Amino acid sequence: MINVIKKAKGFLFDLDGVFIQSGRLLSGAVETHKILCKHKIPFRFLTNTTTKSKKTLHKLLTDQGLNCKEEEIFSAGSSGVHAIKNLGSPKCRLYISEDLKKDYIEFQEDRVSPDLIVVGDYSKWDFNLLNQAFRYVMNGAQILALHTGRYYKVDSGL
Repeated sequence: MINVIKKAKGFLFDLDGVFIQSGRLLSGAVETHKILCKHKIPFRFLTNTTTKSKKTLHKLLTDQGLNCKEEEIFSAGSSGVHAIKNLGSPKCRLYISEDLKKDYIEFQEDRVSPDLIVVGDYSKWDFNLLNQAFRYVMNGAQILALHTGRYYKVDSGL
């Protein structure tokens, strides 16, 4: 197995279900990370989570003994930040968790007339917010959906 790993040019690892599940590191995660670092094999962690900021994800991993770097983590949330920059940093209305908003601090949030609405996993949805988002879109706002996942695995199941 080690010979296969040594021949690899790099790895992309999904965090959820591969390295962590329900907020805990899975068996073998730390050892795998150590082998990659020892053999200087490039890797990155990917996740489609839209509830946690990069800083929170990094802290979750390092607090459990996975001594990775924050810049080795790529999330759907951080991809949204890059997409908004590429759009010229329009005025946004953020329908995302308070923690993820930490990654979006550089953008102007406009609750009256946004150019873009950003949608992630958001626990505060109700009729009024859905109607508000609908009205923004009807007035010309674009939608940036951070992912299209329909479910994910936790200890209790899908």
